[in-house]
Amino acid sequence: MGMKNNWLRLALLLGAVVLCGLALPAMGQQDKEYAILIVGDEGTAEMLRQEKVLISEMAKKIRKQSPDQRLPIYSYHFNKERERAYCENKLNVLSEDLLFVGIVELANKVPLKVVFRVDRINNPGRAANDILARADEIVSAASEPVATPSATPSASPSPEPSVSPSASPAESDVETTTSGEGYRVQLGSFAQLKYAQEKVADTTRADLEAAIVETVGPDGDKLFKVLSPLMQERAQADELLQKFKDAGFEEAFLTRSEAR
Repeated sequence: MGMKNNWLRLALLLGAVVLCGLALPAMGQQDKEYAILIVGDEGTAEMLRQEKVLISEMAKKIRKQSPDQRLPIYSYHFNKERERAYCENKLNVLSEDLLFVGIVELANKVPLKVVFRVDRINNPGRAANDILARADEIVSAASEPVATPSATPSASPSPEPSVSPSASPAESDVETTTSGEGYRVQLGSFAQLKYAQEKVADTTRADLEAAIVETVGPDGDKLFKVLSPLMQERAQADELLQKFKDAGFEEAFLTRSEAR
């Protein structure tokens, strides 16, 4: 009960809703809604401490926002089996991603997919800034009227085609690090290399570029992430994300990487 009360106090401090369980899907609501998602593990003392630091930093920023700018906050934990299964199977948030913070699209108040995330939280204050800045953009975009397209669309230049490999990427082509600060588009995370290779081949056919990055989870399990090249500017990263989505990669989302 003491931990539950601590989370309640943190929720009140943030002036937002913290959900520590999974809501059941309901029918009817169709408008897009968004929320901030924090995923940790209450069974790990150090991670719980980091989570509280992150929430404290976020609270400082949220105090400066007006009520209509604030997104609700959802909090899931890997020590709860149902929440862990949902994060892994539906949101593609894995144990190696913890401590995780991102923005999710909601469907009937239930997280549907991740649309922005911060990887490797080395600086809680910076992570809070990145998340809330993105949240402000989402809220602002949702309030803007939809522009009516012109009758005669302007022709856009065709992208320069990528060099198509003669075969699927070899295992030696897999990157082992994602060092550097900036933004990437993530297209998936796979336990088997062949599925990551298939995803890269799909991006090549769409005249887009992606690479396989090998990562190792806390349990020593090997995972293969499919990521776009590193982009230094958010505007460029947003444009690239839209290109992936226009090409049919609806699962794509933006991820923030910090320098190591």
